[in-house]
Amino acid sequence: MSKKRASPDQNATTATKPVSTRARTASFKAPASSKKPPAAAKTTPPKKAAKPLTPFQKWSSGVGALDQFLAFILEGGHMADFCRQNEFAYTTMLDWVNADSSRAEMYARAREDRADKLADEIVSISDECEYQPVTDMSGNTVALVFDKTAVARNKLRVDARKWSASKLKPRVYGDKVQVEGTVDHKVMSDDALLQRLAKLGVSVASIVPVGPTEGGDAG
Repeated sequence: MSKKRASPDQNATTATKPVSTRARTASFKAPASSKKPPAAAKTTPPKKAAKPLTPFQKWSSGVGALDQFLAFILEGGHMADFCRQNEFAYTTMLDWVNADSSRAEMYARAREDRADKLADEIVSISDECEYQPVTDMSGNTVALVFDKTAVARNKLRVDARKWSASKLKPRVYGDKVQVEGTVDHKVMSDDALLQRLAKLGVSVASIVPVGPTEGGDAG
């Protein structure tokens, strides 16, 4: 019997092995995506809470702070009392005043003008050294007589104000009057002095003592 030869197409089909689905998947590469992945959202750290203002910072940032302070000084107050009432540090207030030359000048002027108010207070206290008219509950005016202790206390108040006024405005309330001026002292030579005396008709021999001559006293 003769064997049938396979056709070329049959041989090609027989020689080609089937490719599995897994192999096809492994050899296939997906095209690179042109889209970039979304960027991670930036997280901002929480803001720190602002420090609360100090009593001095609140006061100094307000309108009319300097005018309020100067009015307090003019009324007879002191910087220490002002700081105590407003809960300031005395050194902080002093540095604030001296930080500005015009501010320091106005403060010095207010202290000087305070002496006038002290002088008015001296007169008022002196008038009440012995008695003071007051009004009672019925509306009647009566005289309030002070005892010796009250009079002595008022005298101390007067003396304290006199001392303060003399230091704040010494030209007006000081114990000594300050005289300002210059004196020009010119030194005159001996020859010029003799000529001046001669013009005035003064004999030099009459005012210049004559000592003993050499060899002992004459006569």
